[in-house]
Amino acid sequence: MRYGLWMKGKYAPKKCSKDNGFTIIEIVITLALLTIVMMIAIPNFQRIGVNGNLRTAARDLVADFNALKERAIAENRAYTLTFNAGNTYTYSAPALGGNPAVNVTKSPASIAGDITFSAINFGGGPVTFSTRGTITPAAGGNVILANSRASTATISCNVAGRTSVSFIWQ
Repeated sequence: MRYGLWMKGKYAPKKCSKDNGFTIIEIVITLALLTIVMMIAIPNFQRIGVNGNLRTAARDLVADFNALKERAIAENRAYTLTFNAGNTYTYSAPALGGNPAVNVTKSPASIAGDITFSAINFGGGPVTFSTRGTITPAAGGNVILANSRASTATISCNVAGRTSVSFIWQ
């Protein structure tokens, strides 16, 4: 038996087809659909980035609250956290027992320029972390951060110095 082009079945040679590609119309339609999907997706990605900056700023402030509480206990000296005009806050401690004085100013706007303090409710004065880790004012309080999309992060601190954060996304 001779094998040739007239063979049929699974061992027969494959025929070449001229339909191995995309037409220009198929490519244009695919690009148009991708463009529409991207026009819908890009604003959502920008929103995620803006709200991510708010989350980062809130976590940074919570980390400062927790660090000040721990340092007050470890170094046996009080730390004071003061919210200043101009969207900044300062934490400080006097020199005591061989530890140098501390005076650091930070701003949530350093993470993203659109983040501001929208409300500070600590009885109108500074927050002081005592050597036992508790805070003054004894009622505790909260700080509300906001961004340009009107999303907010509420950082609450109770008398024991424990913090929690709640977000409202826009």
